[in-house]
Amino acid sequence: MSSRRRVACLLLLAATVVACDPPGGAGSSSSTTTISPLPPGVTKDGHSYRSVPEQPTGLLIALNPKSIVESPHRAVELLQTSRRNEHVDVVCGQQTVFSSVTPTGDDITELITAPEPTHPSGTQVQDAERKREETDYRNASVKAMNKVASRQSDQLTAWQKPAQDAIEHATCTSTDPTRTFADDLGQAEGFFSSLAQAHLNLGAHKAVAVLGVDGMPMTPSPGLFGKHLQGTTVVIGPFPGTWPEQAGWQAALVQGGVGRAVLLTPGAVSELPRIVTEGLRDAKVFNISADTLFALASSKLEETGKAALKPLLDYVLAHPDVEIVSNGYTDSLPVPMGNDQLSQNRAGEVRQYLIDNGVPADRIQAVGHGDHDPVAPDGPGGQPLNRRVVVVVNPIGPAN
Repeated sequence: MSSRRRVACLLLLAATVVACDPPGGAGSSSSTTTISPLPPGVTKDGHSYRSVPEQPTGLLIALNPKSIVESPHRAVELLQTSRRNEHVDVVCGQQTVFSSVTPTGDDITELITAPEPTHPSGTQVQDAERKREETDYRNASVKAMNKVASRQSDQLTAWQKPAQDAIEHATCTSTDPTRTFADDLGQAEGFFSSLAQAHLNLGAHKAVAVLGVDGMPMTPSPGLFGKHLQGTTVVIGPFPGTWPEQAGWQAALVQGGVGRAVLLTPGAVSELPRIVTEGLRDAKVFNISADTLFALASSKLEETGKAALKPLLDYVLAHPDVEIVSNGYTDSLPVPMGNDQLSQNRAGEVRQYLIDNGVPADRIQAVGHGDHDPVAPDGPGGQPLNRRVVVVVNPIGPAN
């Protein structure tokens, strides 16, 4: 979902609050100072709403001559998931297509234009006046909150547009395919180094998205990774190699010190924006074999499965400010209910386990992907790896 569409949905939710009476009737003032839900990056501060500075993040998007012609939309899709205070560099070999080392916009504050309710309650007339004051205050609060969110969205759109235009009109000279990935890593090291010199503490909130590695026979050397790439999420898509080549690349990336290495097959490259977002938002990912959780072709959680889910449960209960997505995947072997339904049922079973053990239902989504996103070749050796439940735990709140 694009940043503008996400904000628009939240504004619609916020606007519905105005039509609701506060809990406790006309005499209650507890709801007059808080409007919920708050859009991302917005908080109430006394008699105003303001933008909250978000955790700085850094993203390098590496194109090659083929991807810049055939699939520039992949890079644009990544930009459409950007958040405030995200810093982006788009490169093709040694060539810089677009670079932004500045924040997406200034901090924003909007005052609430109505006074807080002060009229006492008691008589029918007093209660009516109090209710009018509360309604005016809620209306003004929602208006101020929405103005902050709308201005944030406008700032983000204004920041994204030059980058999108640069990508859509870019040309890239031919590069040596055996050197392209090394060049990409060198560009990323320089980019993250410049952000560090600007005193931006990115931590592990860094990602490198490599859009295409066609014609590259070499496995990356761990020696290619500088200190500023340590802990980074590296995503490559599409990766055209065989399963052994994919495993070799992944091992080399992890040995080089990256925090997470994901190589997407051509059929799974649509997952690129989601995985990059997870890396930038410091998401925690639990990848659990479905064979540990369920019997073959079943969606009933086994006792051994409950034990396997205990670390996930403990983490979620210890971190209340998170949102959770349970993703179910299957292999391609046919089952009576169909693999799409089986994967949905398994994702839902994990969701229900968390709910039954105290996790609020409104914080968890369950999504079934069927056999559409394999991580291994379709065969006896790869099918067990494709049967999995991947639970992504995303932090939420002012810092994100």
